[in-house]
Amino acid sequence: MSRILCTCPSCSKYVFQDSEGHSHQGLLVSRSTKNRHWERVASEPEEDTILQLFPNLFLNRNQNQKSQTNETNKMVPSTHQSEIQAHRNLDKHDTESVTKPLLHFIMWLHLSCGLSRLNSQQAIKKIQNLFQHMPSNFGLEYNLEENLPRDVRTIIKQLKLEAPFEQYVCCPKCYSLYDIELSPEECQYMPTIKSTPCGTKLFLPFKLHPLPSINFTLKTPRVFRPPRLPGQIRLSRQPQLRNPQSKFISQPIKSWLKWFLNVPGIEDEIDKWASKISNNDTEHLSDVSQGEVWKRSSSKSVQKHTLELRFSLFVDWFNPRGNKISGKQVSVSILALNCLNLPPRLRFQHKYTCLAGIIPSPNQPDMVTISNVLNPLVEDLLELNEGVKVATLKYTAGRPVIVKVVALIGDIVANHKVAGFMSHSAHHFCSWCEVKHNERTKLQLGPLRKGMTVLEQSRKWKTANSISIQQRVAKQKGIRWSALNKLPYWDPVVNVSLGVMHNWYEGILNHHFIYWWGFNSTHLQRSTMQEDESDSPEDDSDLNEDEMEIDDCDVSRKFNKNNIGYLSEDTKQKLKKKDSRCGGYQGCQPYTIEHSQEGSWNIESKSMAGSI
Repeated sequence: MSRILCTCPSCSKYVFQDSEGHSHQGLLVSRSTKNRHWERVASEPEEDTILQLFPNLFLNRNQNQKSQTNETNKMVPSTHQSEIQAHRNLDKHDTESVTKPLLHFIMWLHLSCGLSRLNSQQAIKKIQNLFQHMPSNFGLEYNLEENLPRDVRTIIKQLKLEAPFEQYVCCPKCYSLYDIELSPEECQYMPTIKSTPCGTKLFLPFKLHPLPSINFTLKTPRVFRPPRLPGQIRLSRQPQLRNPQSKFISQPIKSWLKWFLNVPGIEDEIDKWASKISNNDTEHLSDVSQGEVWKRSSSKSVQKHTLELRFSLFVDWFNPRGNKISGKQVSVSILALNCLNLPPRLRFQHKYTCLAGIIPSPNQPDMVTISNVLNPLVEDLLELNEGVKVATLKYTAGRPVIVKVVALIGDIVANHKVAGFMSHSAHHFCSWCEVKHNERTKLQLGPLRKGMTVLEQSRKWKTANSISIQQRVAKQKGIRWSALNKLPYWDPVVNVSLGVMHNWYEGILNHHFIYWWGFNSTHLQRSTMQEDESDSPEDDSDLNEDEMEIDDCDVSRKFNKNNIGYLSEDTKQKLKKKDSRCGGYQGCQPYTIEHSQEGSWNIESKSMAGSI
């Protein structure tokens, strides 16, 4: 049992030394003993208490303090008297009034300022040391080592900041999900009726590690299969620690929705934005809520005070270790929901985003297995489409709430994968029309797809009893099954939207800035050129006069050392090596670079010819 310092009138007669050799007046006792001492002091009459405290205070002073005036001596007992009164009223609520602000401060550092878990633990230790070395003359002390947790995860639980996440055992190969307590040892997923089970082992051999590592394991009942009668399976009573190879984490939408609608001002913002949009000119569209898709998704018969919410589903993959060329390449995906009923300034803020799922690393699900991780989300959306009663800040007794996903947002790879279309390099590469891949250079739309036809083709793919039939059906129209097709209001054509960030900012605009308009880093190019020139014994003074031509669909451009960044590094290396008579792109020979319609670059010169 940990002991704390008691400086009551009785204990202050004694002196003890701590581990560092410092002397302190008082005794180390248990917390209950210290409280009992001060309760006894507080129950004594005031005059007797002051008389008892006064000599102790006199003994606490050093030799220089003994010469102080009587006026100062008379002021100290009154201060002790106030501390006695504080101990008299000390209870659990008073202790929380001291520790709770510290907990909020630590969580502010961790969540808002981005302080890591390890650094947050160091901050907790610093705060404990700060309070431990503060002067304590009157015996009123809070033992922060007992009242202040040492880990931010414990603080999150105490302050009830932890979101209710659900965990599933995830197959690392086919991404099938299993309940933690009922998960088999091997994956049972079969893509078709005639297919063989996946058979991937879902758990790793368990190794006993120090306590922090055990937090990453799960207690699940183990299924014993001794010699038994047919149909009998005996479960063990003792749980066994098992370590899943991969876990899928999802946040139930209903629990998030209850929190979201209890945020102060959220319902008012939704109502104000809906009122503003309804009063706008209908001839000019200014928001997604004015579109035909939004209007078609409205429920025909709803109860009074029913709140209809529309959400967008964002899917994207990223490397949590950073996009370094030499770094480890892993991929993690998120399923994020954003409420489109909010005004645009609040719509995509992180604090109002529902993290519906985290697809584990290191690989990505393919176009078929992506539906396995979408199933928990779709099951929640099917229930919310019927309407659920949610207690909100304005309607404490609850109000009907209907939730629908009306937009899938992502890059073209994620959209085709989630919505059930073939790859963008397939013969039927477009999710909006039926243009063929060999007709793309005509820049003309093909016959537009229809949602009902796409749904029918996807069901045909799903009911196929072999993988070969599924592949044949997919090649006909470029359509596969998607878990989102279970939603009764889902249209796989009009509900799919290409993300502005990926398509325009990182795609078209980035391509034009760097390649066609030549907005490269001139400083970086010149420094690279200077390094190359310093390594070369030849004179490259005529570099400005040597130019390269490019002919790309009747578009000609000139390239010299200032805009040579159009070429990739691999191309530059190929131009530079294996010819002693040629200095590569540094200027001894002019090159003609032609871009063919097949997508290859043909490079020709007097001394070297080839294709890239």
